[in-house]
Amino acid sequence: MLLGLPLIIKPPGKTTLLQYPTYFFTNQRFALYWSDGKCEAPMLPEKPLLCKNPEDGSLFWLDDCKNLSRWKSRKYRNHHDDWNHAKQIELPSDQDYLAAIGTELTSSRRKMYYVRQRCWWAANDILRDEMRTSLSAEHLENLSEFVKMIWVWNQSNRLLKADALRQLSRFDEALSLLDYQFSKAKEPSAKIIRELATKKHPRVTALPHPDTSSGNGKNSSSTKWNVRNATFWGNGKEIVISPRGPNRRKNSRKKITN
Repeated sequence: MLLGLPLIIKPPGKTTLLQYPTYFFTNQRFALYWSDGKCEAPMLPEKPLLCKNPEDGSLFWLDDCKNLSRWKSRKYRNHHDDWNHAKQIELPSDQDYLAAIGTELTSSRRKMYYVRQRCWWAANDILRDEMRTSLSAEHLENLSEFVKMIWVWNQSNRLLKADALRQLSRFDEALSLLDYQFSKAKEPSAKIIRELATKKHPRVTALPHPDTSSGNGKNSSSTKWNVRNATFWGNGKEIVISPRGPNRRKNSRKKITN
């Protein structure tokens, strides 16, 4: 992974400028997958859509910012002294996500889904470090509302909802969702969550790497697993940056005929 030139953004209603980091040649080697859907990869940092202003602590959506430009060179950067002193955006905490619920920051279902899921992840970060064994009351309330928003339309969402129900100690509902014929790649994760639900264990747990669980014995990234190798910009649209791998389209150039 290489650190790219940062984007210079201007939050809505603010005069200060901030830096949004960019990365190149990212991959999911040495990644750790969790049952709540979070992926911790040292070579693939999180690219937040909801950011925190380090100046005043306010939250803002990335697609509401004004994208001034990307630094092109040191010579170009020297003509913009305010860009040099711009601070980097921060990741919101679990309390920041809780405070954002019910405000204009969660005006749409897509934004509410994002905030509630990231709040769940931030609360589970304490459990991942083995500092606590269960979620607090306010985080359990957030998780119970998030469960209602999960649509079981594929196997990944089925596993996600089952694990959320397990963390809410609704083990019978979780086992009912897990009573399903999963694919070869998803079955190892489903087996772990099923065993924890049977033992009435509500804590978040690590899952096997998708590549190793599918039986190919590799621990490298591929196009179908490199989900975060994308930039969300402008009305929440997803723009994938130069996908590579076996799914890359071949012979995409148009033929010129006279």
